[in-house]
Amino acid sequence: MPRFMVEARIVAKREQVSTSSHYITFEDANGVRKEYKVNSDDYARFAKGESGRLSYDQLGWYVGFEPGERCGYWA
Repeated sequence: MPRFMVEARIVAKREQVSTSSHYITFEDANGVRKEYKVNSDDYARFAKGESGRLSYDQLGWYVGFEPGERCGYWA
């Protein structure tokens, strides 16, 4: 399945305790925000405000996030 990568930053994190689900909201350079369900390891590893490369598949499912240097948009 094809994967896509965009520069993004983490703008919010939340947990749904009743289902033990974890969510991270990312914002891309165009200001588009999208919330993804993530595993507990990724939820714990990444912090609000962190920027990098967000990967997702053609169905819009979260694949991963690679933190990196801030791009000019968020500097």
